[in-house]
Amino acid sequence: MEAINNQMDMESHTDASWFKNFILTLTRTAQKWVQCLPKGSISSFPELAEKFRSYFSSRTARTKQSIEMMSIRQGKDESLRNYVSRFDKESFQVLNPEENILTFSFRQGLNSNRPESEALKFSNQWSYLKTLKEVREYAQSHVDVEDFKAITGNMEQKGRNMEKAKKPAETHDKGRKLVRAEDFDVPGLNNYANYTPLKEFRAKIFNVHKEDTRWQRPIQKKIARKNLEAF
Repeated sequence: MEAINNQMDMESHTDASWFKNFILTLTRTAQKWVQCLPKGSISSFPELAEKFRSYFSSRTARTKQSIEMMSIRQGKDESLRNYVSRFDKESFQVLNPEENILTFSFRQGLNSNRPESEALKFSNQWSYLKTLKEVREYAQSHVDVEDFKAITGNMEQKGRNMEKAKKPAETHDKGRKLVRAEDFDVPGLNNYANYTPLKEFRAKIFNVHKEDTRWQRPIQKKIARKNLEAF
């Protein structure tokens, strides 16, 4: 920041000129950081300067060798987007980076148990990817696909939960079948499926037949007298 301030003392103080001269003062690591900034994320040079100070002031002075990037692996539940971002941040600390080692390390670190990571790892495009920047740009398409699947998957799950909530609660009678007389092939059974309703009061009918033993309750039974002579 001191270098750009000294240079801008002799230049016009527009944001465009600040941006242009600021890029010229950056080293390889800082240039990579600027290139990775999302489009539209910076609206003025003071905002860029603040983010620059915040990012690099918190970083350790230790540098890495390219071969150390081989230890970076995508986690079991880590998204492809997060892995790409994490690998990029680690690569900024590499002193004199060797692009062939960085690209190889990135590919080896991909988790084959995740669909999009597997598709990226075994893609036939790797022979054309010579730099980490090219790898990052190519990986972005797989990142977008994984993000889209995650969004649509959440929407489908939410829809299934809503449909499940709409279904009536199951009862103990679920699966029972109403048994009807016509379901059984028993001779004479269907003759009694329908009955003629009574047209007289039961008391009047009983009064007419009250002397009939068949109408008495309990039914009177004739008990045969024992032949006592047999004993």
